[in-house]
Amino acid sequence: MLSSCYRSVPDLEIDTTAHKPDSLRVYDNYDFNSGEYELFGVYWSDFQRNSLADSIGNFAITDTTLLNQIQFNWKLKAKPALRCGYDYKLYLTKGDSVISTSFLNILCESIIVDGVGYELQRDKIANLYGKTDSIETIRVVFYAQDLAVDYLEGMRADSTVFVLDNGGYVWEKYIGYFEFTYTNSELSGSEKALAEARAAIEKKYNSTDFELESVGSNVESGIVKIRAYCHEEFSKDFKLYPVRKEYTFIINYSMTGFWRQ
Repeated sequence: MLSSCYRSVPDLEIDTTAHKPDSLRVYDNYDFNSGEYELFGVYWSDFQRNSLADSIGNFAITDTTLLNQIQFNWKLKAKPALRCGYDYKLYLTKGDSVISTSFLNILCESIIVDGVGYELQRDKIANLYGKTDSIETIRVVFYAQDLAVDYLEGMRADSTVFVLDNGGYVWEKYIGYFEFTYTNSELSGSEKALAEARAAIEKKYNSTDFELESVGSNVESGIVKIRAYCHEEFSKDFKLYPVRKEYTFIINYSMTGFWRQ
């Protein structure tokens, strides 16, 4: 069981600016009757889980009736998002894509849905006991891109495996990255910084052949550290923003999937 609801989670994205209705039904915008949806619940950590999570285990839900029950019964009340330890990370998927990500803390009755915090009573989770399918998490690491890509293609071709790649791993296309610092005193979050930087880079270099991600930010000072995955030649010509780390080759190629037992 979690000993505290307030352990620091520095990498958890919480949207403090989003409008939060007084209440909502989770996943209310999805038509589960189409049969394309699956909900995965994966342990957030190997330590300090709530006993209920240990009883349920890592799980998958494809049953349309149960998904519709969750949609109807999980009526959430707005609640400040806690930066704390969580029992589960929940992935709602449609086909091969993750369409919603949530973090669930059973003890604190807290859930963060797509970065926004709500209250979710423990009994709603207890009601899942005995109704879910078990899964096994697959984590594989390679140190050569060609071997990693071949293995990944095999995983994608296996109908018993869901590949958690959010549309594709960046290392499938790029073997390295560099990092730069983006500064805007009026920033409200890293997503805005990424969008602004991407637009400026595309305009300056007339190219979309790169991917950006935030690797650290200080909203108060308006500074965001951004990693740019790209081909090495692109990095050599980059002078738009201060470079904080020169082009570096990716040293391992990792992938994650869920095996449906």
